[in-house]
Amino acid sequence: MFERSRLSGSSIVSKALEEAEIWYKFNLNFSPPVEAQNSSINHQSGWEKPPPGFVKGNIGMAWVGSGPFTGASWVTRDRHGLPIHHSRRAFCSSPYKRESDLNSLLWAIEAMGSLRQK
Repeated sequence: MFERSRLSGSSIVSKALEEAEIWYKFNLNFSPPVEAQNSSINHQSGWEKPPPGFVKGNIGMAWVGSGPFTGASWVTRDRHGLPIHHSRRAFCSSPYKRESDLNSLLWAIEAMGSLRQK
């Protein structure tokens, strides 16, 4: 998702508002401002629901070959698209993107697996 791509201004704002919404729900136990809620609805138009009784997990990773760190995050959502769990982490960077991808994927799978959810 982040690999050598340039995002439009509206896409960056939409992603920032989605992250803010997740942060509000996990840290303050209340909904974000209305503007953030309306914007994230448009952003999730391609999201598909998980089957009944399951949650859906999404994983993201950011890598810059010359940078000192790799960033990774994951979020699980219920059938309605509401976030249930979320985490992010920085790793020491690897000169190989594939290695950073696999480290991020392994970390996210282990973290989500420890939640004991389907």
